[in-house]
Amino acid sequence: MKVQLSSISDLFTADSLAEELNLSRSMVYYLRDSGKLKSYQISKSKYVFRKDDVVEYLQKERGYEFIQ
Repeated sequence: MKVQLSSISDLFTADSLAEELNLSRSMVYYLRDSGKLKSYQISKSKYVFRKDDVVEYLQKERGYEFIQ
């Protein structure tokens, strides 16, 4: 699958990433906890996911290709 790279946000919350990837929020947390998807803790209970890390996950784990 090819995806337009400029159509992806720079930062995601678990909720926004789940919506963008059509996953459940609990699946996003599972990917984070299993180390498949890197996240950054910004408060005691809030994490964000960077675009570059999401792209890396999609390429490595799901076989996506990105176009500029």
